[in-house]
Amino acid sequence: MAMPVVKEKTDEKKYQAAQIDWLKGIVSKDKAIKRMIYVHPSCTNTIKELQQWKWKRDEQTGEYLDEPVPFQDDAMAALRYGVEGWRKGKVKLKTFEGGI
Repeated sequence: MAMPVVKEKTDEKKYQAAQIDWLKGIVSKDKAIKRMIYVHPSCTNTIKELQQWKWKRDEQTGEYLDEPVPFQDDAMAALRYGVEGWRKGKVKLKTFEGGI
């Protein structure tokens, strides 16, 4: 079932950065936690996309910026939107007799 995502009232780059930071486990400047993303081997397109994931580079300094290059990033966008409930702490599992 598809569920709508309620976006924060901020610009798209800040919103995307907040999602990526959450996935990377960055809680604050002083605190980080370890998050793992597991991809099933049958998800070959997602694996290819992860392998091609690149970060923008400052042309003057040559340093990498904390901003992804927007190229073939549909699965990553889906991943970012898919974790919004956990990131914002609003996911609730419905439980039924005998399990979830």
